[in-house]
Amino acid sequence: MTDDDFDSLPTAYEQLVSHTRWAAGEGWDSDGDGLSDDFELRHSLTDPNNPDTGSTGTADGYKDPDGDGWTHLDEMRNSTPPLTFNTPSAPPNVAVHFAFGGTTATISWEAARGPVT
Repeated sequence: MTDDDFDSLPTAYEQLVSHTRWAAGEGWDSDGDGLSDDFELRHSLTDPNNPDTGSTGTADGYKDPDGDGWTHLDEMRNSTPPLTFNTPSAPPNVAVHFAFGGTTATISWEAARGPVT
C-alpha cells in the first residue's frame, strides 16, 4: 500500500473517501468550530486544532473563502466542495399572476438559501 502524503492513511482509501459524501456532526471536532476534523483536513483545508485558522476573527465554520454565500458549515451539510463556488438552487414555487384585463403581472416565489447570482 502507498501513502503518498505520509499521513498513515493509504492513498487508495483517501481517494475513496474524498469522493464520498460527508455529513455535519460526523467525526471529531477537536477545536469546537462545528467542522469535523476530517472535513477540515480533507475539504476546507483549515486547521482542525485551531477554531480560527489564520486568526481572521471568524470561526472556521462560518468562513466562506469561495465567496458563494455558503459557509463551511453549509458546505459540509450540503456535501458541496467548500473551496469551489456553488450556485444556489433556483427559488422554489415561482409563480406569475396576471391581473384580469390589465397589463400588469405579479411574480412571487419562496426564498432560497444562498446569495442571488
